[in-house]
Amino acid sequence: MIREARASDKDILLQLMRKMHEETSYKQFPLSEIKLLETVELWLSNLWHRVTYVLEHEGAVVGVFVGHIDSFWFSESACGFDDVIYIDIDHRGRHGLSQMLARFEGWCRERGCTAVLVGVSSGVMIERTGKLLGFLGYDKVGGLYRRTI
Repeated sequence: MIREARASDKDILLQLMRKMHEETSYKQFPLSEIKLLETVELWLSNLWHRVTYVLEHEGAVVGVFVGHIDSFWFSESACGFDDVIYIDIDHRGRHGLSQMLARFEGWCRERGCTAVLVGVSSGVMIERTGKLLGFLGYDKVGGLYRRTI
């Protein structure tokens, strides 16, 4: 089940984000508990241009999706952008990602968006996630490159 996150989800969201940090290529960057707490509290603030969904399985929160609406620097057209997509490793492959994206797309349509952009920057299951996004109708339009300095 997909639902909007609520304040009572704060602790599980913090836990999921710690797991995500440890699992992804971003683990090389130090995790700040203060920054993490501030970020999760912002996600739970229910702003018009931001949404946070949780994925529940048998009553437990096992995934999170955070997205926002913005425009490109060159256009007034509104677009939906993902900020975080994470599903606990034991619950991947059960349609959670496609369900969260469908819910986000509907939310974006309601707010007049003309497109949804989704990135894969975790360094985890890049090809598999890309294939799923293609199957769901997303076009590959670029890539993300990082150089640690």
